[in-house]
Formats: sequence, C-alpha cells, structure tokens
Amino acid sequence: MKLLLPILLLFSSFGLFSQKEITWDDLVFEFEEKWSEEYNAIYMIPKFEKSHWDLDSVRVKIKGFVTIIDSEVGFYTISKSKFKYGACVGFSIDLHKIIQTTLQINPREINLEKEHWIEGTLILNEDDVLQMNYILKDAVIVKR
Repeated sequence: MKLLLPILLLFSSFGLFSQKEITWDDLVFEFEEKWSEEYNAIYMIPKFEKSHWDLDSVRVKIKGFVTIIDSEVGFYTISKSKFKYGACVGFSIDLHKIIQTTLQINPREINLEKEHWIEGTLILNEDDVLQMNYILKDAVIVKR
C-alpha cells in the first residue's frame, strides 16, 4: 500500500508535463478587415475557429525555424520556413506561419539554418495589433 501511492502520483504527474505536438497546418486561419480608430488604419484580424481556441493556453510543441529579432531582450520568431532576406526592406510571409516568442538562450547557440522543436504555451492574439497572432509563452528549444 505504501508503494501504491507514489506510483499513482508518478503516473498522474505525466499529464501535468505533457504537451500537444502540433503542425503548421493546425494554425491556418482566415482574416477579416477591421478599422482601428487608434491607428487610423485597416488591419487584418484573424478569424480563429474552435480548433484554434482549443489550443489557446495549451502547452504545445512545434517544429520550425528560429529567427532572431532582438537577442538582447530574447525576442524571436518561429516560422514554418526560413526567412530569406533580400535587397528589399520588406518581405512577405503568411501570418499563420509565424509565432512570436521569447527565449532565454544565447543566440550563438541557435543554428538558424535548421529546424528546431520548440515547446511553450500557445496564446492566441486577435486584439493587439502590435503583437503577432500567435505567441508562445515560456518557450524552450527541446532536444529530440
């Protein structure tokens, strides 16, 4: 009986630390236009479906490429494809194929040329136009 309780606690704790493995196809959504009085502009706002909301605040794992935005504050993005910077200032990317995140890691330790498994809590953002539509909180690069 003394051994049964620790074994039960061990097996029940697996659910606390588990994450859902998702793909980029799980994140595809449609947009709708919305006028912003604050910015005097039209913005493309995501129309998240139930399948997306089911992932909100869930610990997930996704495979993607890391791009350094500002390493001093740990601001990175994760994307389905590598960014290809060209001579132009701007570039195009599907907004459902990019996730905003912060990582507490030395940028020299990240191989930007290969895909990584990144784990974190997925947050859906449909209101704050200054942030991306998907945010991965408490993110870490996991070995696989």
